[in-house]
Amino acid sequence: MTIQGVIEKKEIQEGMGVKGPWRRWCFTIAGKKYSTFDNLIGENFFQGDNVVIEGKIDGKFFNMQTMVKAGTTAGATTTNAQQQTTNKGGDTQDKIVRMACLKASVDFLKAGAEVGSEMILICAEQFVKWVNQDGN
Repeated sequence: MTIQGVIEKKEIQEGMGVKGPWRRWCFTIAGKKYSTFDNLIGENFFQGDNVVIEGKIDGKFFNMQTMVKAGTTAGATTTNAQQQTTNKGGDTQDKIVRMACLKASVDFLKAGAEVGSEMILICAEQFVKWVNQDGN
């Protein structure tokens, strides 16, 4: 199932479960709420973003699988490697550089043969290193 629209509101809900603390990100699009426990998605999309969400209905719940900005091919998914890439560094500028490099690696590699997410992340890390080099 595909949903497209502008994020009208973004909320974070937190709690404690049997497995420990949890965080759920809720996005309101066209008056309807869509949520995910995926930090990569939650931390990288904001109110006002025009997005496309892919997911499946499981009983009464909609399970979000990916979210991308409308008109792009690089998106957020739920792999641990991507979370590690996105969560490195702490400041906003570093996160912007990392997300731009991740998108650039997808754009760079999609022209060639079919590649997996690990290759995209390796390429993204190389772009980050190149962007952050100090000119030596």
